[in-house]
Amino acid sequence: MRVYCGDTRSRKLLARFRERGVGQVVIRGRLQLKRLSPWFLDNGAFEDWRAGRPFDGVQFSADVQAIDPSDPPDFIVAPDRVAAGAESLALSVQWLPELRAAPWPVYLAVQDGMDRVGAGELQRFDGIFIGGTLPWKLETAPHWARFGKALGLPVHFARCGTAARVSFARALGCASLDSSLPLWSREKLRAFFDALDQCHLWGPA
Repeated sequence: MRVYCGDTRSRKLLARFRERGVGQVVIRGRLQLKRLSPWFLDNGAFEDWRAGRPFDGVQFSADVQAIDPSDPPDFIVAPDRVAAGAESLALSVQWLPELRAAPWPVYLAVQDGMDRVGAGELQRFDGIFIGGTLPWKLETAPHWARFGKALGLPVHFARCGTAARVSFARALGCASLDSSLPLWSREKLRAFFDALDQCHLWGPA
């Protein structure tokens, strides 16, 4: 399973991540802060939503075009809208032509209200990114894991920083997960690493 953390400038932390094979979540607008590989490009919609500002599609497009082919992302998360269901799906589909112009895999961020997304719609993407609000995410994650397995699509569990969630993602058979919690304190970093050790989740899927 692939494991990704947020960006950090701590040399010690970067060294530990490299030693453990932990990759990086690169959020839109922070491509210059990429320090680790493997990595994936997050569209930044969650941060925009949390800050109460519109999605910055101009910067996202610029980042996609600026990706160095010699260090490609594992995937790109298509633009979405937090907890917006059909509206979020329509936005992600709208971006597909532009994203397909680049050679990188594109994942669909599933959001609250997308429970009935059909196989045909999902198969337009290269993977499933379990987003949404936390209660909805935890409730529907088994559904997305089963759906992904049936369609042969990798499933990524977003914001998966606690030991319980790491264990949950492993049980579901997710291909990857991410969290920024390990950056908050030594205790959270230790707990995250311990959870990964116990679940044998280091390295590629």
